[in-house]
Amino acid sequence: MHNIYSFEGERYYFDIIAQPKGGKQTFEIRATCVDSGASATVTHIPYVMEQILDGTKVEERFKLPVWIVTPAEAKEFSTHSVSLFSQQDKLELMEDAMNDDRAGGKWVNEEEFIEDEFELDDEDEEIDDWEDTEPEDNEQLDHY
Repeated sequence: MHNIYSFEGERYYFDIIAQPKGGKQTFEIRATCVDSGASATVTHIPYVMEQILDGTKVEERFKLPVWIVTPAEAKEFSTHSVSLFSQQDKLELMEDAMNDDRAGGKWVNEEEFIEDEFELDDEDEEIDDWEDTEPEDNEQLDHY
């Protein structure tokens, strides 16, 4: 499942993103401030996490900005998140939570957000030709 759902509030744009990764899925919510363009992945912010999980026990994997989940979980979280962001009162509460989080100063402008995500350090030049691949089903994996 590869889905992006976008919602526009008065103060923030929100993107709900689910995409495949090595037999699993990633799930994340990104927020962008309308006025400044500052962005952050906000899936792990306590209020956002609480709303998405809706009573599900908070596991360590949910404390990360991007969650690695099963395809069924990705579908469930996406559906629930779309429902939340479709309700004006819930959208406004999410925007309030973003204001609180931005006060912590960890948000970056959009260009820096994209650069941080994809930029390699100069030290990594010798491994630039490395390819991230998953092993084929018939490949032997050694576990130590």
